[in-house]
Amino acid sequence: MANDDTQLRPSLIELLTDDNPRVGSESHVPGTRFKDVCQSLARDLTQLLNTRLRCAHWPEQPASSAHGLSYGLPDFSAADLNATSRNQQVAEWIRNSIIQHEPRLKSVVVEPVSSANETDRRLVFLIRAAIAMEPYEEVSFSSQFQSSTGAFGVGFVAS
Repeated sequence: MANDDTQLRPSLIELLTDDNPRVGSESHVPGTRFKDVCQSLARDLTQLLNTRLRCAHWPEQPASSAHGLSYGLPDFSAADLNATSRNQQVAEWIRNSIIQHEPRLKSVVVEPVSSANETDRRLVFLIRAAIAMEPYEEVSFSSQFQSSTGAFGVGFVAS
């Protein structure tokens, strides 16, 4: 496992975002600590999973899945969220979206997590992957979809 001092490159969004516009220079160093990368990934995965595709099927275009037209998940808010097959389908959408749009993660596995409470309307998924760095580091995230708000929350699961 990488120690907390391992330096990684920040994501593009972090390089373009100015958290403190009144300060003339940035306070972060060119590299980023492992813990910071995990927090950044959780934030970016939350944005990815909360984005909905506007068109289910785009016209035939070469490499259309590699750009912004396929960013996000299909809208499944009206679906029967208690169906096991639906949970597997959503897990597959999450996995495919991460593979297409999050190059910092490799060997992505997404598993639905069953709730013991039958009235629980949340969808919970465990996302396991390797951060694309040498040596590869395994990371896990817990993702919950709240049907009442229609939003995902993603958190880093420390090992």
